[in-house]
Amino acid sequence: MPAGVLNGRGRLGDGSIDLRAWCGRVAAAGCTGPVEVEIFNEDLWARDGREVLKETAELFLEHAGG
Repeated sequence: MPAGVLNGRGRLGDGSIDLRAWCGRVAAAGCTGPVEVEIFNEDLWARDGREVLKETAELFLEHAGG
């Protein structure tokens, strides 16, 4: 794996996947379990966790619809 690929990923919503549509399909399939967001980004790890959590929750609501 090239350097930086694993631990240099973008934040929620930075990619090309339509998260709102994907989450809608998961819900339509009957999934009601919890949602987990994994952060693989060394720059975000270095920041205050509370700040990153707040931003990630806001991004989830914006891009996936909560």
